[in-house]
Amino acid sequence: LAAWLESSVNNAVISAGGGMIVSCANLKRAGEIVYLKCDFDTILKRLEGEAEREKRPLAASIETLRERFGAREAIYDRAADRVIDATRPIAAIVETILQTPQS
Repeated sequence: LAAWLESSVNNAVISAGGGMIVSCANLKRAGEIVYLKCDFDTILKRLEGEAEREKRPLAASIETLRERFGAREAIYDRAADRVIDATRPIAAIVETILQTPQS
């Protein structure tokens, strides 16, 4: 997947999901990485309801999800070119992304 991203993707927004940053070591070559950072409780609240968690098999166990989040949080911070507080309303998040100059 990483090789395909590097050779095929330009000027795109990719919702990488939780594990992509871990499994694609060269993801930065595909472009800027923006980490939409939330605390675990906010993420859990967004996943409320059994139907929402059923879409995500890895979220079946809240404790396993919490452990995975804890193990990956520092990886996300290190990999990101920009970190944006994603606990705010979506309009504020989008505005921040658009107004923050790229490095």
